[in-house]
Amino acid sequence: RRRGVAAALMHDLVDQAAQRGAAVAPLTASTTRFYRRWGWEVGGRHLNQRVRTDVLATFRGEGEAVDEPDPDEVAKLRESALMAWDGPLDRPPGWVDQQVEPASRHSGDRHRRIGWRENGQLTGYLRYESTHGTMGHWVLIRVHEFVPATRDALHGMLGFLGGFEAQASDVTFAHECVRLEAPLLQLIPDADKRIQIEGRICWMQRVVDVQRAVASRGWRGSDCSVGLEISDPLRDQPCRGVLEVHSGSGSLTDGGDGSVRMGIGAFSAWYAGTLPAMDAGLFGLMDGPPEQLAALDAAIGVSRPWMPDFF
Repeated sequence: RRRGVAAALMHDLVDQAAQRGAAVAPLTASTTRFYRRWGWEVGGRHLNQRVRTDVLATFRGEGEAVDEPDPDEVAKLRESALMAWDGPLDRPPGWVDQQVEPASRHSGDRHRRIGWRENGQLTGYLRYESTHGTMGHWVLIRVHEFVPATRDALHGMLGFLGGFEAQASDVTFAHECVRLEAPLLQLIPDADKRIQIEGRICWMQRVVDVQRAVASRGWRGSDCSVGLEISDPLRDQPCRGVLEVHSGSGSLTDGGDGSVRMGIGAFSAWYAGTLPAMDAGLFGLMDGPPEQLAALDAAIGVSRPWMPDFF
């Protein structure tokens, strides 16, 4: 302790990640203070949403639930849904299955897979886990994947989960399978009384190669040209460059006036779409003219950050 070992370790890890072609280094942090010191910043928090089953039982959708839908159809549906989320930059073959199809536990694989079909087409996919309950609950229902492509699939799968009303008092939507903002809060009356939200461990992100990260990202928002100065606790000198966003593509070229100054952590959280530049300015994590901070946020556009990894 206190001999510089952590600094040396983090320096080498960031360098190796960049040398191997990585743009960002996300992680689920056991201690945010430690990682923040070396350039990571909180991107979000894993959340569970627990919903009363009797409320879900009121939903109906045209179509029907089917057991164990065809894996190829599920893969196509899942991939189309993932494209709407801001997630990992690269997904090697089998990546999705590794993340969402956990290995069997000691007690065996308890995950059930349900599809929703409309006119013969798969329009929804649901993967959930059913376990024996405690404290008066017969069973515990925990949803790990929830992929609706249509309104009927959304309502139909919610109603399917509501069918457990006689056995389970509530259904838990596990971290990141549905957004916090939607659809549950919009669909369920008196959501504040019928949904309990449990915050869990945070996920963090660090950009390890700024130029590669900017070039790899999709930019949905407005064009911009902003001078940045990015300091890094693992680098002797700050990085100064001009962020150019044009027609959905971005680049960072050396130079510029560095009119917007920030640490690599604040840049990483803004890059992830979880920390608006205007908020970062208010928090003291960025410093620059308000119009330049607003331009950075406009370049990001509408963002739906997603961190699927969880221990």
